[in-house]
Amino acid sequence: MTDNMTMTRRERRVQRLADLVAERKAFEAELAAKKAAIEAEERADVKAVKDALKYAGEARCAAVEELYELFGIEEEVTEKTAKDGTVRRVRKDRDEAKRAARLVEAVVALKARGAATEASLEQAEEPILEDGETVADGGVHEDDDEPEERDDAHERGFSVYGA
Repeated sequence: MTDNMTMTRRERRVQRLADLVAERKAFEAELAAKKAAIEAEERADVKAVKDALKYAGEARCAAVEELYELFGIEEEVTEKTAKDGTVRRVRKDRDEAKRAARLVEAVVALKARGAATEASLEQAEEPILEDGETVADGGVHEDDDEPEERDDAHERGFSVYGA
């Protein structure tokens, strides 16, 4: 009788171990699938960047240079003296990764400021006219006999590219 009980315990332990091994294999397969998906996504991103460099590199580079100028993000340079005494300027960040990161931070900060401004504008109350209509509803105030003239930004010389 003790042999039967011992065998059952052993069988249960073996079964539990087999279940754990099966769970582990399933988990490893799931992780491998996730890893493969992430690697495929990274390969697609790298390919997109390489294609962009190949086909749209000049336009993107010009746009980024314009953004650097607008945000005032200068490249970091140091002056090195050669053995013969000549001084030359050398870029610290040759691939411009740090400079690009500063540009992204500036754009994110600008977007956050814009979102905060947008939220505060949405919270602002519309002025209510005497008859209960708001200005946005199309209510006309007595003093507004003439339509308001608005300046066209392009007539003032506005350009997207800052020129």
